Amino acid sequence: VCSSDLKALNIHGFGCLSLTGLKPGKKYYVTVRSIEPAKDNYNLVINGIKPPNAELTFTTSLQPPKPATYYVASNGDDANSGLDRNNALRTISYAANKVNAGDTVLVSGGTYKETVFIRATGDKDSPITFKAMPGEKVVLDGAEKMLSEGFIALSKNYLNFDGFYFTNYKHEGWGGVFYLDQCDHVQITRCFMDGRGRGNPNLFLYTNNCSDILVKNCVIFNGFYGMYIVNTDLRIENTVNMRNWIEAMIISNGTDRKLELSDSIIT
Repeated sequence: VCSSDLKALNIHGFGCLSLTGLKPGKKYYVTVRSIEPAKDNYNLVINGIKPPNAELTFTTSLQPPKPATYYVASNGDDANSGLDRNNALRTISYAANKVNAGDTVLVSGGTYKETVFIRATGDKDSPITFKAMPGEKVVLDGAEKMLSEGFIALSKNYLNFDGFYFTNYKHEGWGGVFYLDQCDHVQITRCFMDGRGRGNPNLFLYTNNCSDILVKNCVIFNGFYGMYIVNTDLRIENTVNMRNWIEAMIISNGTDRKLELSDSIIT
């Protein structure tokens, strides 16, 4: 279990657990015995929510499924299979609900007004990848600052995000266009955040208690903060972080955490 204390309930009431290290062809039994908010989450009210006492049973397949590629397009339909461009899905969120370790989501050019919750976790040799189609501009839009996050990953590992353009996301609490909590081995490459427009822009990246996070070849322009880094091992390479409202970066790391900044520009 990659998240056993349910701290994933920290944001927007969303949380999920991923089971890893399972053996092929074996029967497993799972029961959720209690649900409690994280100690630092004072605003979350979960009174009356009771987990089912029923035991969930499943048997793993003898062979892992072959990696799949799902296609998303602004003229797609979430009723489609998503397995080729002519049968593309309409939303990145719907594709995120379908992927498993080793899968890829290719997003065609267009504008997508959504917050994407990552429900599955990748694996060491089988990351989950969300990627813009080569040569096409994929815009994640916060719907005139109605939304605050683009991608939210809680206790998920081995994720890749590549080639996305973000605009119109609002600053609210300690969120971020990328919100990573207790995640390991995440790569964010060739992404651009444009915080111009009316109202407070959001951060590009918020991380909490993460390790092996890479930000490479990105541009952060006019964010509220550029990045807010809490107890995270982070590498920043070939990245421009400019003209933010308050600070370019807030770093709140313990002595056992490392932040490396190379070949980058901060203004």
